[in-house]
Amino acid sequence: MLFWLTMTALAADWLTLAGTEVGRDDTPVTVFGFVQPQLDVMVGGELIGGRRPVFNTVNGGGASAFQVRRARLAVRGSLPKTNQRVTYYMMTEAGEVSVTRTSAVVFTDMSVTLSAPGARLRVGQFKLPVMEEIVQGVAGSLEFIHFSSTLTGLLLENPIRPDGSYAGGAYGFRDVGAMVFDGFQEGHLAGSYALMVSNGSGMHATDADSAKDVSGRAEVAWVTDGERSSARREEVKLGGWWLEGTRELEGDRVRRMRRGAFVHVEQGQVWGLVEVAQGVGALEVG
Repeated sequence: MLFWLTMTALAADWLTLAGTEVGRDDTPVTVFGFVQPQLDVMVGGELIGGRRPVFNTVNGGGASAFQVRRARLAVRGSLPKTNQRVTYYMMTEAGEVSVTRTSAVVFTDMSVTLSAPGARLRVGQFKLPVMEEIVQGVAGSLEFIHFSSTLTGLLLENPIRPDGSYAGGAYGFRDVGAMVFDGFQEGHLAGSYALMVSNGSGMHATDADSAKDVSGRAEVAWVTDGERSSARREEVKLGGWWLEGTRELEGDRVRRMRRGAFVHVEQGQVWGLVEVAQGVGALEVG
């Protein structure tokens, strides 16, 4: 459970905003991104004898270090003369994070969205429609930089070898697949839904078996200020989500289920998020 005070409302219909161009004219290319630098400084001095203890060092020996923790560069847009019915979204990530464990720069998102009245179809690699923390935009719209331990423990998958070492970068809460979704806002009432079928193999991976993951999400909100196309909306929102699939363990297929529910409040300077989640089977730790 999280509760905070914020200067602006940061709620939105993120399923629609991520990868569509609702409320804009056809714009073929829009470039955006952010950089998160990090400076580590250890102020502890040397021990008797002139040696600095390990717990007073960074990066294996120095007293200070500067690094680019995260850097994202993205491009999005809609095809000309389509009235935003055909849109795309691509994003790269660099830095010292789990998704770049084996490559300095990775593509985290590569998707195309086709929009029709009542339903939109997104295909490619993109975020799963699950926990509220995941679907929100980063980094300008999150109240906190880091994800909760509940989220990372249940939903941040990593490819692991039989000896326990990492075989690649983390999945980044993304998968390759297809998702049907849409949302609405009529006066103060708003809502959205999503249903996705994906490989269950994470980013940049081909489907190694016939098994698929199925995930879905639905939410309803009472909006006091802001439109559907806005990334700043005051609202009281509640919803739920479900993810079902299997993973291979020692030659057998085992169940991997995740589900949860949330209440999200954005009213003036008051921000609150209460989210519960449950996981069954195929935990990364065993």
